[in-house]
Amino acid sequence: MQALVMVPWGGLGPGTALGAALTGLPAQALSMAAAWATAAWLLLLAPLLWSLQARAGLPVPGRERVAQVAMLATLAGLLLACAAWAPFELAGILASGPVMLWALWRADPPRDPGAALGRAAPYLLLLACLLAARLWPGAPAWHPFPDYPGLPLTHVAVVLWLVAAGLLLTRADGQARARAALLRARRPAVALLLYVLLGRLLAGSGAAAGLAEAAAAALGPLAPLAVAPIALLSGVVTGSNVGSNAALMPVQAALGAAAGLPPILAPAVQNFAGAASVQASLGVTALVCGLLADGTRPAQLWRLLAPSLLIVLGLGWAGTLLLLR
Repeated sequence: MQALVMVPWGGLGPGTALGAALTGLPAQALSMAAAWATAAWLLLLAPLLWSLQARAGLPVPGRERVAQVAMLATLAGLLLACAAWAPFELAGILASGPVMLWALWRADPPRDPGAALGRAAPYLLLLACLLAARLWPGAPAWHPFPDYPGLPLTHVAVVLWLVAAGLLLTRADGQARARAALLRARRPAVALLLYVLLGRLLAGSGAAAGLAEAAAAALGPLAPLAVAPIALLSGVVTGSNVGSNAALMPVQAALGAAAGLPPILAPAVQNFAGAASVQASLGVTALVCGLLADGTRPAQLWRLLAPSLLIVLGLGWAGTLLLLR
């Protein structure tokens, strides 16, 4: 569960993209802001991870701790670099991929590196195509909604579909696999559409602005500090970066504006904290308890995850207070 630290870039960043579309902010800037907070979170998580491993009867020796800190620091540095210079959709893949390979190689070096590279080939092909697509500026785009960015031919979703279709065509059972995948995708697609419609309704109806103004008036000087706990709660309830941003990004952006915060601050805290709290969401903890099937209850998991969530909350408050000065 604690491995869910790269949620803003998971699945090529649809939650970050949605948050940017709902606020009118550049997705790259929203990704960069989340990267700073996530990088700090990664480094602060090391003692907590060691404590959890010790409680599980797997204490980490000193030399291994040094190696793990080096991995976390490398991941944090790569994330910041990729968020700054690479397309935001690819920042998570480019940052975590080398560190993951490093960790897997240390734990269990492959007996046949060629075979391992062959199994990784589809993912490397997708990554290469995604990067190559960025070399085509001004690609033709479909604009079904004038208030939202268009869908260019080089969009990550289009590239993903094309690469997946090409790979399926090379298999004898490709058509059956494609049909099964599309059938499984129906419910997630409908849920995503409903989340988008909810965000659009909140933003366009004036409800978000009204809620934010009322909250800012009620909280007074404490209004800026309400952004982080609201974001944290949204991730716990929805269990999704897309869901939390769709439900509360318009409200958070309006609350930040009513409280006099810089335009990027409240959306950035929402994107980071709403994603970081997914690990403790109602759905995720229920799923883990069901898989364990040993009588573990969600409350037990929440107690173990509480220090991590407190770090997230502290980072949200620290960023708010730092930029308020």
